[in-house]
Amino acid sequence: MKLLFLIGSPREAISQAPIIRAMQGNPESFEVSVCVGGKRPAALDAALSIFQIVPNIQLSVSVLDGTPTERAARMFEPLDQVVAGEKPDWVVVQGDGSMAAMGSLVAYYRRVQIAHVEAGLRSYDKYSPFPAEMNRRVADLLADLNFAPSAHCQRNLIDEGFPRKRVPVTGSTAIDALQHALHLDCDLQYTSVSAVPFDQPVLLVTVRSEETDLTDEICSALRRIATHYGSRIHIVYVKCIDPAADESMDSILGDLENVTVVPPLDYLVFVHLLSRCQLVLTDSGGVQEEACSLGKPVLLLSNVTDRIEALAEGTTKLVGTAETGIVKEVQQLLDDRSVYAAMAQPSKLFGDGRAAAVICHELLHSESSGANVP
Repeated sequence: MKLLFLIGSPREAISQAPIIRAMQGNPESFEVSVCVGGKRPAALDAALSIFQIVPNIQLSVSVLDGTPTERAARMFEPLDQVVAGEKPDWVVVQGDGSMAAMGSLVAYYRRVQIAHVEAGLRSYDKYSPFPAEMNRRVADLLADLNFAPSAHCQRNLIDEGFPRKRVPVTGSTAIDALQHALHLDCDLQYTSVSAVPFDQPVLLVTVRSEETDLTDEICSALRRIATHYGSRIHIVYVKCIDPAADESMDSILGDLENVTVVPPLDYLVFVHLLSRCQLVLTDSGGVQEEACSLGKPVLLLSNVTDRIEALAEGTTKLVGTAETGIVKEVQQLLDDRSVYAAMAQPSKLFGDGRAAAVICHELLHSESSGANVP
């Protein structure tokens, strides 16, 4: 069985890597090609290198820059050339990025079977997250196999009319990657977080939003928290890659001694930092999954979520982006041990680290492509 993996971002690399690694360990059953998009930024390379994976195909265009329309237009013809040249039995895409949507559409036009990893997540708001919600739905609709990371995601797909046999629950491959990475050595002393005092409660903050107004609200909340608690806590804020948002953040938080602002971190450094923090504030669904797995309470800096099952379990709380609400929720967790303990429960909601093995099994035992559309 020949499979072509399409990867367009570091997060996709992290989630696809455990599957690729498992298949490369079984060459009698699987022949694997790995295609990465754009200029392969350092974070993507670092994520793949953790799993000793070297891509054999590189797109000649960037899939990370520009508007959604520009990204899609640049990707389409090069992806078509790759699929036509490789002639795979399956194209494997992941998540909700442009690569997942465009890769699925190209594979469909070429009548190649499609496997979608991390399928079935829904916010039920087509503009939030944008364009991720509809990217994922496009990939789900075109896929011959949709690998649901949780039972809730499977139920979403079944309710939309997808056949149960085409939407198996596998768990999240991000948890496979997390467990692998935490078994690797990583001395934080020699990284950009070397000065973080881990003898104090550490709040880890990651914000991907490109909306500067939202970033200002979040940073103002963090300033109030840092000022209120002083040396009793330490905040680590991981920058995004948006210059305007980063500049705004520096102006609000830059003078605080108990706040460490760091550039985007390599995956290995990030997960080891995550394992040592006490509380996570993020707008990233992937970080939410990882934090829940490690028993780190998550305050989700968003007004919607496509991982609603974590809210029901109680390991995640949706707090929005307003300054007052963020401050209130953080103070409650820091000041009330019983509230903190109730959220700080390691969860297997998104898998137990065996998702890649389940996906390999499902592909090996899958039937030929059949009707999968609702």
